[in-house]
Amino acid sequence: MKKIKIGFVGAGWMGSVQLKRLTERNDVEVVALFEKNAERGKEVLRT
Repeated sequence: MKKIKIGFVGAGWMGSVQLKRLTERNDVEVVALFEKNAERGKEVLRT
């Protein structure tokens, strides 16, 4: 199965909710995330 590769901007409340839903899909791969607060971005990617 081919995956849709996405880059995402923003990991605030709404961004983190959207990222969680996207990563639950088998056909999506998050390949990049831009978040000005690096610690917040890392936290969101770990969950």
